[in-house]
Amino acid sequence: MTNKSLVVSLAAVLLMATTAVVAANSAVTANSQMEQLQALKNYGYTHVNELEWDDHRPQLEVEGWLADNWFAEVTFQGAGAAAEVKHERKESKIVQPWGLTLAQVEQVMQQANSQGMAVFEEISIDDSGRIEIEGDNANGRELELRFHIREL
Repeated sequence: MTNKSLVVSLAAVLLMATTAVVAANSAVTANSQMEQLQALKNYGYTHVNELEWDDHRPQLEVEGWLADNWFAEVTFQGAGAAAEVKHERKESKIVQPWGLTLAQVEQVMQQANSQGMAVFEEISIDDSGRIEIEGDNANGRELELRFHIREL
């Protein structure tokens, strides 16, 4: 092995190690995602139809219901209760609010976490009560879980 090959190999190993350390320190975890639910409570959500987390930053997009039949699509930026509203759209609806209560969202997250989900990408519920959860396990492998609201 030449000196040039050795230097290139060492540089590659150092780059991979540095990338792994940075990823470990900035990784979004299920616990940090559960903390973001406080922002939904503070905003006034009563029912949620869809939650979608950004893979690389503490951003959460939410579709669901506020008090008095207002449907809202909101993007929260930041962690925990300190998350700020980045974008919002609201409209009044005649239909009754439906979806998961925030307590049910927490239950779904805890059940999925107990089945190996370490990071959440999306949680959604359809009008028949089927819940779909997408995310990754601790090794970064994609997981898809399905529940029915009756199972909570």
